[in-house]
Amino acid sequence: MTTTIYFSSNRLGEVTIDQVQRMLNRFDLGRLLSYEKTAEGVLGQTLYVSSTAGQFVLKGNPLFPGQWVEEKFMVEQIQTRTPIPVPTPYLVDHTEDIFGWNYAVMPRLYGQHIHTPELQAKLTSLDKQQMVEMLTTVLLELHRWKVKNSGELDTTTLGIRPFEVSYRVWLYGRIRYWLEDAKKYSNISVQDMEWVEEILEGSRQAFDQLEAATFVMGDFKPQNFLVQNGNKGWGVSGLFDFTTAYFGGWGCRSSENNHHVSGEQRRRVGKGFSYCLRTRDGSQRRIY
Repeated sequence: MTTTIYFSSNRLGEVTIDQVQRMLNRFDLGRLLSYEKTAEGVLGQTLYVSSTAGQFVLKGNPLFPGQWVEEKFMVEQIQTRTPIPVPTPYLVDHTEDIFGWNYAVMPRLYGQHIHTPELQAKLTSLDKQQMVEMLTTVLLELHRWKVKNSGELDTTTLGIRPFEVSYRVWLYGRIRYWLEDAKKYSNISVQDMEWVEEILEGSRQAFDQLEAATFVMGDFKPQNFLVQNGNKGWGVSGLFDFTTAYFGGWGCRSSENNHHVSGEQRRRVGKGFSYCLRTRDGSQRRIY
């Protein structure tokens, strides 16, 4: 289910005070103070909920059966395997008697989204470089989670269900799908298409020789993580929304025996990451 492409979602619809209080009662989460829609909830599945017990996020009306099982599994594994802050405990109510759909509720994480104009206006060049290094470290941590075969989570067995084809075939099909979709919004020329095919062909051997699959957060974007500036500089204060996660790719390579990323490694990888977008004419476009 993880890798299915969704262009719309099952939005929450109208939610009443009584319903939200009943949800809080079910998990002993205090008395309701307020609730509101989240600003960055693109799929319309989330609410901020404030109660006497704390601040929470309600996520409801799943896109597919097992969405909450999948996200709960990913969140708990990432909490165990990495130092990355994730929303735990991830509580799931599989019944539908309150809202008419099942839901999950989790602690609200705090920080700022890096793409907001307010934060962008304050960032120095050093801040931006720190953020690149910080995000590189997060990806390195996520990619340390390895499994034998590429695939997606089976929400019934909680095992990894292999893709029906090789990872390269699956990934190349996905890239071509999105490239075709991009034609609706951009001028994609024949030369552009040929350039993509050249890149894919040049990568064929590397993908065919992968010996293990790593965790891939399929929707790693500014809307799905938060940052804070602390005593040690900028850090990720929250990572969430693992609905499109799967196992494949190859992660940033590091020593199997090195469980921490050195400062020099972060700077080196971060510098490359900040220049990683290469255009068709061979030039590089800086991300930051």
